[in-house]
Amino acid sequence: MLLLPTSAAQDLADYVARHMSELTLPDLVDVLVALADLRYHPGGAWVARHTACCNACVGELSAYQIRLMGNATAAMRELSEADWLPRKGEVV
Repeated sequence: MLLLPTSAAQDLADYVARHMSELTLPDLVDVLVALADLRYHPGGAWVARHTACCNACVGELSAYQIRLMGNATAAMRELSEADWLPRKGEVV
């Protein structure tokens, strides 16, 4: 298993937050799945913004992409705060 420094997951989430409206729908799906696979929750505001971007083009999502995002979202919901990788500036 590849272990990334916490800052790498946070950097990815920060980059996506800055460029979310510019990303393609497949990119939005991939980043959500990647963060869930890393067991990293980028925070409620990030997830809400991501959801809004995806909802804007929901008609373009394939059934497979919807399943991927549903599974990633469920995995993030299952994480307790203790399981999250700390975000930048958090003290654990």
